[in-house]
Amino acid sequence: MQKTIDKKAVLLINLGSPGSLDEIKPFLRNLFSDPMILPLKPAFLRRFIAGVIARRRTPVVKPRYSLIGGGSPLLRITTKQASALENYLRAKGLKTPVFVGMRYSTPAIEDALREISKTGISFLIILFLYPQYS
Repeated sequence: MQKTIDKKAVLLINLGSPGSLDEIKPFLRNLFSDPMILPLKPAFLRRFIAGVIARRRTPVVKPRYSLIGGGSPLLRITTKQASALENYLRAKGLKTPVFVGMRYSTPAIEDALREISKTGISFLIILFLYPQYS
């Protein structure tokens, strides 16, 4: 017997990126703190090296982000994709909310999951929008 799904939602997960010049350093720190990106043990050593990389890379990449408006358009694009998907589902008669979570920047995946858990969703479809390890 198949279980009836009461409430469905979709979570779009993307890599994340700095949305402003002030977010570059935290983004790089988060990125290089990931053991899949920088496989160093123990963890405190990886976090220390991630901080060093973030401090050194930020001044190098900041001018590049300035050239494209001061931040990456990734969140804006992903949010537009979520909105388009939600509108498409609505047009098909489905009231399925679509959420966005980023791996290395905001809105964080954990924050999106907390928001989803407050809505009473009983079935979650997760779509990874970046190819690494998906």
